[in-house]
Amino acid sequence: MDLYTPNVPVAPEGEVFHCSAINVSNQARLVRIELRDHTGEVINFQESLLNPGAAMWTQIQNSGSSFFDRFCKVTVDGRKSDVRAGAILSPRGAFMPAE
Repeated sequence: MDLYTPNVPVAPEGEVFHCSAINVSNQARLVRIELRDHTGEVINFQESLLNPGAAMWTQIQNSGSSFFDRFCKVTVDGRKSDVRAGAILSPRGAFMPAE
């Protein structure tokens, strides 16, 4: 099952874009998190077998002088309801859930 966050503009000079997921089911789940640019190209990813209650993430920091659009794709070997996932922008503290 695939979940996606909205496409989000990441501000220049130091803003960090995080993709994260947590297994909320009662079984281990294989989860892959992909951080993608606005064209859909994978920039960074993590894949792991997550035990119940375990979390994982991947991130990228914008070091350029202009905005860049990013989004997260989360794939789980189960139901959509088996994970909670989303994107976090720091230091802004904004959160966008994956659906």
